[in-house]
Amino acid sequence: MRRAGNLSSMRDVLEGTLSHLDIKVKVRESLLPHLWQELAGTVVGKVSRVRLVRGETLYLDAETPSWATTISMQSQELIQRINNYFGEKVISEIHVSGKGFEPSLGRRRKKTQPAPSEAELAAVTLSEDLAASLKNEWRGVANLQLRALLEMASLRRARLDAWRLQHGWKRCPGCNSVFRGRGKSCPACRSHPARKG
Repeated sequence: MRRAGNLSSMRDVLEGTLSHLDIKVKVRESLLPHLWQELAGTVVGKVSRVRLVRGETLYLDAETPSWATTISMQSQELIQRINNYFGEKVISEIHVSGKGFEPSLGRRRKKTQPAPSEAELAAVTLSEDLAASLKNEWRGVANLQLRALLEMASLRRARLDAWRLQHGWKRCPGCNSVFRGRGKSCPACRSHPARKG
């Protein structure tokens, strides 16, 4: 028979691990580009793209400088829509660039990075405790479809991070993201000296 004290200390350890891994934030960061057109509306969604989500800041690329200005003026409304969608404060700032993007691609091309096959990703095992805590992280989401999507994305992200760490990637001490390349910190943290770990 387990004692309540042991369960509560186990929960504290799991919550600390989750907050250290920052998985909830990473899942939101990865979902926002896919939800952008729905959240921004048809017009703004077609003339802008999510470039990056870093912390509570959303970076957008707009088709033209005039669209960047228009979207900037709507930023508080967009922030409210995003936060309402997720049920908590996710974004507090929006920065918009009017340098354009490739509309046919939807996002700027990036250098391709090694990625696991679906079979390799499925073969990555997570501890039962971690898998259960990742699913438990979304228990407050009332929409069952959204909750299932968030749980699935959390598990996939954790498997991807584990695969990457097994294949020479590193964990950034500044933001806890997994990155590939030289240095002890990821490129974003190296460009912001206050965030270096």
